[in-house]
Amino acid sequence: AKIYSYADDTAIVFTGSSWPDLKMNAEKGTAQVALWMRNNLLTLNTEKTNYICFSIYNSSQPCQDFN
Repeated sequence: AKIYSYADDTAIVFTGSSWPDLKMNAEKGTAQVALWMRNNLLTLNTEKTNYICFSIYNSSQPCQDFN
């Protein structure tokens, strides 16, 4: 994962060779971020948290259970 921050905004970019691989990487990475935040007495505002999927292939779509 790559982390990009600007002021008080942060973006975490996860990659994978397939949508299931990406989902697994994102779930693991999100769990690590949540643990770090908990250990540092921080909370994540889930109402301001979003995700978006990108692919370099036009025909590729995320799996249905990506949410």
